[in-house]
Amino acid sequence: QGNFSKVDYWHAPFYSLYLSIFIKIFGTAPSTVFYSQAVIGAFLPILIVKIVSKLRDEKTALIAGFLTAVYPLCIHFSVVINRASLQILALTSLVYFCLILKEKNGANWLFIFGAFWGIGFYSGQATAPILAFLAIYGLWEVSNKKKYGIGFVKKIGWIILGGTAAFAPLNAIY
Repeated sequence: QGNFSKVDYWHAPFYSLYLSIFIKIFGTAPSTVFYSQAVIGAFLPILIVKIVSKLRDEKTALIAGFLTAVYPLCIHFSVVINRASLQILALTSLVYFCLILKEKNGANWLFIFGAFWGIGFYSGQATAPILAFLAIYGLWEVSNKKKYGIGFVKKIGWIILGGTAAFAPLNAIY
């Protein structure tokens, strides 16, 4: 109903905003919420295929993608509103961007990495230890192991800016 005065920002506000977009577009029927969860789940096998193809080969990636596609969180249509699908998508995206940061660590990739980190945090703080590990790993990948200078500080700045871009709309509403 748009009443954000009682939003508790330690209990996954990003998922509520995600659901509100679907409810605004498709109406307040319960099926709107359940199908929105399926939309999230539809992206997860694609990310898994991309991650595994970077780590192994395409045959293994297709098998992993198929197994992910039949995982219950990807095809979840029960009467439970489940934010775990958004959390898993955010964490999987962060893993993918950690792998990309080895090859490409331009400002746009760093910004997107930071944004997904922010989305992961605001979709459920139960994943904070995993997010901390992925943040450290991401920083490790973008650092020049021989010297830490202004370039490293700029890279951290882009990551922080991406995270702030994910936090800002929620904090502005609050």
